Amino acid sequence: MNTTLTEMVFEVMIDMRPWTYWNIGQEIHRRHGQFFNDNSISAAIRNLRKQEFKAKLNIKMDADPVIKERIPGKRGYTYRLSPMILSGGNS
Repeated sequence: MNTTLTEMVFEVMIDMRPWTYWNIGQEIHRRHGQFFNDNSISAAIRNLRKQEFKAKLNIKMDADPVIKERIPGKRGYTYRLSPMILSGGNS
């Protein structure tokens, strides 16, 4: 079975640490040997908020799974998974 980019992004982000698009892409390349651009990774992060992927990845339906935070003193953002996604699966 092929792993989707959204599943790869979830796999990388499951550690709950802050990630930039660049870092996610580098980690996916390290783990899977595939390159994806920032736009594709951004779309995969957006997918994590969709009901279809919440169900597939057992993310709590009423939780926003992604926390977006500005990088202090720099341009850009980091993204991390919310601990809320682990509290009890789908509701």
